[in-house]
Amino acid sequence: GLSAGLASPPLAAAVGLTVPASGQARANTFINAGTSAGVVLSGPIAIGFAGAWRAAYVGFALLALAVTVLAWIAVPGSGLKSGGAPDRPPPSRAATLVPLLSPPMRPLLAAAFVMGVASTAVWTFGGEVLNAVAGWRTDRVGTLWVVIGAGGFAGAFAGSLVARHGLGRVHKASLLALAASLAMIGAAGTVPASAFGAGTLFGAAYVMLTGVYLVWAVETVPARPATGIAAAFLMVAVGQTAGAPLFGAALSALGPRSALLAFALVALVALVAMPANRRAERATTKRTRGSIGPER
Repeated sequence: GLSAGLASPPLAAAVGLTVPASGQARANTFINAGTSAGVVLSGPIAIGFAGAWRAAYVGFALLALAVTVLAWIAVPGSGLKSGGAPDRPPPSRAATLVPLLSPPMRPLLAAAFVMGVASTAVWTFGGEVLNAVAGWRTDRVGTLWVVIGAGGFAGAFAGSLVARHGLGRVHKASLLALAASLAMIGAAGTVPASAFGAGTLFGAAYVMLTGVYLVWAVETVPARPATGIAAAFLMVAVGQTAGAPLFGAALSALGPRSALLAFALVALVALVAMPANRRAERATTKRTRGSIGPER
């Protein structure tokens, strides 16, 4: 959990140094969607190598080591930008933390936390829920992770969608999709196609949302993109940590279907969070409407 959270911010900083500004959002969300490729890969491995899970873990560790070497080569740590000019000196701790405590960051951190709480229903308890609801065995649950990962590839387009439709709209649509996927999994029953469709929607919504929070963080703290992304992803992880015991308690007290529906409603709570530029745009619209009299 720590490693993924620690890897994302420096990759965003590397994008800021090596990719033109017009393509940074697309590059960041494309990188973020790599999680989906890992989930797709892990499904068949879980099904085919269940008895040799240690070897599977070693294989993923070697893959991580190879990626580390590639990143080291692609992004030299010389402290020089592409033009050869040295970077600015590192910011003070106060200069780094103050933007994270500012009002524009609060809606982002709140939304990331709530989404993390809601996503626990599938990430942590998906297999148990489907076993309880539909009696699924390990091989079928493994297939579900494959379709979740496949759906997550849609998150690679988060940057392009935000550029075209705006952060607020993409955020709301993704939250609605996340809530719908949780409700659908609970209602799937013994119909595999419904559960697989819900899993695909969940994967797309989750990775899209993490991409949205990534772009939101960069736009909110443009001078410290790595710090903003670290804070946003940390809040997703904190939400998942808090959500796991909550969903476990709901599962025991309410049963799988009601627990999933309750957490679908939790996801909708994040709809109240809105990017600062969108709030300013709405306030301007209201003032403009109020200042214009009826046509004569």
